[in-house]
Amino acid sequence: MRAALGPAVAAVALLAATTTAAVVVAADRARAAVEAAVAVGLGLPVTTGGSRFDPLRGEIEVWDLHVANPAGFSDADLIAVESVRLRVRPSWGGLETTGLRLQGVRLSLERSGGSVNAIALAHQLREADLPAVASGPDEAARLRVKRVRLLDVHAEIQPGDGAAILLPEVLFRQPRSDRLRGTSRPLLVRRLFEAVIEAVAVRARSLPDDIGDALRDEARPAVPSRARSPWRHPSFPPTRT
Repeated sequence: MRAALGPAVAAVALLAATTTAAVVVAADRARAAVEAAVAVGLGLPVTTGGSRFDPLRGEIEVWDLHVANPAGFSDADLIAVESVRLRVRPSWGGLETTGLRLQGVRLSLERSGGSVNAIALAHQLREADLPAVASGPDEAARLRVKRVRLLDVHAEIQPGDGAAILLPEVLFRQPRSDRLRGTSRPLLVRRLFEAVIEAVAVRARSLPDDIGDALRDEARPAVPSRARSPWRHPSFPPTRT
């Protein structure tokens, strides 16, 4: 009897090892894809702390994402994100992303030479074409998510002077055409960055005048986003969910 159980136990162990390896590979590929998308989309160095795949929930988490400041500013981060969560499902050739949520988004606004780091980057992105994405199925994939939730968005002045903005949620909605044909990951990253700038600009009255004015001048309401807060700017009308 014990001899007969031997091959079965070995098969179960092999299946478990194979499944574990597949989960690790999926998480590593998602982490690399997130880093590549942000680096290409914003044109800045990016690091992450790690990743994990929960196959039961169909969710991949990439945590501790950091985006460096543009040239001409300090070595501190421009953006830090505690957690990036991707809702995924099996599809031909791998996993398809069906949902995206960012938790704990920190935007550090810094002055240097009469400019503000986030505004300087926004100008650079507007004037530059999006570079070709690195080859490979992960980086070239187009996302068809309808909306992206950014939770606990915090903008503050660096070095700290007490001026800060906290937005419980920023909800970004994809244009209808892109929901069908999909959006490249770097382009989606750019749109999310623009959405955060706009959402912060809505509440910019609590920031110093020079930074608040610069944010309001940069904000472009063509990008469909809104900040959930008691006070709503007229240029950001409520959108039905």
